[in-house]
Amino acid sequence: MFKLIAMLAPAVGLGALALGAVRGRAAEAAGKGLEFVRLDLPDGDRWVLGEGAVGRPFLARLVLANAGTRPIKLWEPTDAEGAACPKVVLTDARGHETVLRPRPVPRAAGVPGARTLAPGATLDIELELLRVVDEDAPPPPGDYTIRASYANTLAAAFVIDGVWTGSIASESHRIRIVPPGARKPKR
Repeated sequence: MFKLIAMLAPAVGLGALALGAVRGRAAEAAGKGLEFVRLDLPDGDRWVLGEGAVGRPFLARLVLANAGTRPIKLWEPTDAEGAACPKVVLTDARGHETVLRPRPVPRAAGVPGARTLAPGATLDIELELLRVVDEDAPPPPGDYTIRASYANTLAAAFVIDGVWTGSIASESHRIRIVPPGARKPKR
């Protein structure tokens, strides 16, 4: 569903789109230091997607950073609590939004996990959008605005507390969804 990588300097593949971000007002006001650095689209700005969600994989990489001076605790994205935090929103020309987020992770057993993001560290959360699109109602071909966000309202669960709460989002960018077999435009 998604892959998580914590690193100090994330690499961006050639041909990828790296989209700037808006610093989260909630995080800034609270002085907690979590920022949305950028939304990377390593597969570019063209997603091949057809009926029944048949198409090419399309990766969205959310890059978060601790811009503060103290460590920040975040839910482990592979757990139920953390899987609910990231999302990508596609908005078509009419303003209709399609929300893409990891499918809920069932709580199998045990205590939820949290990870600490040190000051200056970044966290990459990768969402494979083809895996999270609704197979019965995939977005139709067309031009879209894409925006990602990371939001959490749960500060504590079981024995874990002090988890960052707030909401931060990337800047918007344009992508195009095309049906399978569509030719690339000549440049």
